Amino acid sequence: MNLCRNLDPFKLRLHASPFVTVFGGLRFLYCRRAKSVFSELNQVPHVVELDEREDGGSIQSALGEIVGRRTVPQVFINGKHIGGSDADP
Repeated sequence: MNLCRNLDPFKLRLHASPFVTVFGGLRFLYCRRAKSVFSELNQVPHVVELDEREDGGSIQSALGEIVGRRTVPQVFINGKHIGGSDADP
């Protein structure tokens, strides 16, 4: 079964991403902390600031479907969700 066939374009691009992607917002402390971790590791993540985009709400809804929560930050590495600020230990 081809799972990619059932993904909308946003989800397909997310799963195909070969880098670190952080979905967050400029005004949220935990988002700044998540981004600073990668800075300390000399990594430059692709950052999507949802509160700065017209389609931020739509992206946040898609994240809710993908990972089961709409909170930010949400971090993906090579298209795999590794968690967010409220991830279970």
